[in-house]
Amino acid sequence: MARTACVVGVDIGTTTVKVSATDERGRELAVVRADTPWRLAAGTTVLGHDDLSGTLDSLFRQLADRLPGRWAVAVGFAGMAEAGYALAADGTPVAPAVAWFDTSGADELAVLLAEHGDGFTATTGLRPTTRASAIKMAWLLPRLSAGNGGAAGSGTGTGTRSGLAPAGTGRTGKAVSWLNVPEWAAHWAGGRATAEWSLAARSGFMDVTARGWWKDSVRWAGLDPAAMPELLPAGSPTGTARAGLPLIGGAVVTVAGHDHLAGAIGAGAVHPDDCFDSLGTGEALIRSQPATKDPGLLTRAVAAGFERGPHLLPGRDYLFGVLGTGRLLRALLDARLGAERHFADVEALGEAAARLPAPGRAEEIAVALDSTNRPLVPLDPAAVVAALDGLPDAEAWAVLVELTAWRCRDAIGLLDALGGPGNAVIAAGGWYASGYIRAVRARVLGPFRLPADAEAGTRGAARTAALACGLTPDLGTWTDDWTEFTAS
Repeated sequence: MARTACVVGVDIGTTTVKVSATDERGRELAVVRADTPWRLAAGTTVLGHDDLSGTLDSLFRQLADRLPGRWAVAVGFAGMAEAGYALAADGTPVAPAVAWFDTSGADELAVLLAEHGDGFTATTGLRPTTRASAIKMAWLLPRLSAGNGGAAGSGTGTGTRSGLAPAGTGRTGKAVSWLNVPEWAAHWAGGRATAEWSLAARSGFMDVTARGWWKDSVRWAGLDPAAMPELLPAGSPTGTARAGLPLIGGAVVTVAGHDHLAGAIGAGAVHPDDCFDSLGTGEALIRSQPATKDPGLLTRAVAAGFERGPHLLPGRDYLFGVLGTGRLLRALLDARLGAERHFADVEALGEAAARLPAPGRAEEIAVALDSTNRPLVPLDPAAVVAALDGLPDAEAWAVLVELTAWRCRDAIGLLDALGGPGNAVIAAGGWYASGYIRAVRARVLGPFRLPADAEAGTRGAARTAALACGLTPDLGTWTDDWTEFTAS
């Protein structure tokens, strides 16, 4: 049987790991998914490298079975930032990856800010939170020595840090370097151990204007600046996949960047000033700007509620704002419909909400939650559910969908004020499958586009892989198909 080429994209997300194949013109051929294999270790949510590699291997096998006669010319690995693996000198992970949403490290953050103050934001472009990888490492590494030898990948052990300690310090040694989860996955597949700009920029280890490691932060967290991996832009070829891997064996390997940025690329937000709205587990807004070497622009972005760092697009930075909408919507549905609900239940609730008059209570609830004109201030899901208590299910859903659409509109307004007028709004993410959410957002935001391919993140990773192997000359080559939504 003659074999036909394809390009594979991997998106290692917070909720699911997704792998898709596209043809040479960017059309989606097949997608496979699995739950991200988090587990609890010593009260901390972690991702073992063996668990992740087993999931990836299984997904590659499933995709190969779906596509007989296909072979991959390139594979790109995108995914969540902040979570990653501390590595010994021989490249072995000394502990599982701590979840980006884990809140450990408040004391370490206070110490870092006491030492560097505003210099942290002016160097990294990040808000000072425990989400940064540097904070997680400063919290984790001293605790490894308090463990008892429970294997990093297995979650076994009996000591105080069960599941966090390495399998004996003689076997793995001291942590000296770091790879984000997608970077490690690319290395596991066969690529060199390299770091990618947009992922590294989320770590707190990177001087984003210099596009280099911030040695003070690396050293402060307990790692060795001299051992840190080479920093490269997304789409740089780093080797070829191991021959034994299904479908991708022999393919060019690249790191395809932060999942939100990969989603933007996959959805077709590749033109200057396109605004990408990623409404999935949370909600993120992304705009590109010309790259800057001015630390003052980083500080200005953070003061406005955004973060700034290197985009996947050459010569561009991203402006990145987090709204957290998905968590709010999910919390209300859990409370009203239960955790075992089906998509049809959500659609029926949206149809009932659409029959109601305009949800005038949304403004009242926004005031009660202190959310008016503060779209980037996080809302507590429990507080939102409590504020909606007493309203019938359909009205509560209408109010929350309206309120979160207002927050998105206002955040886009802040982006325009910070970076100048925007171009098209391009959206993606699982919540846009809801017809009711699409209708409300078209009314509140104005026209927006949804891509034809359901998995923007994996398509973005594949798009970057096509660049890495020379199949395309730039990220804008593939044709993008959208459906445009306007208010009816």
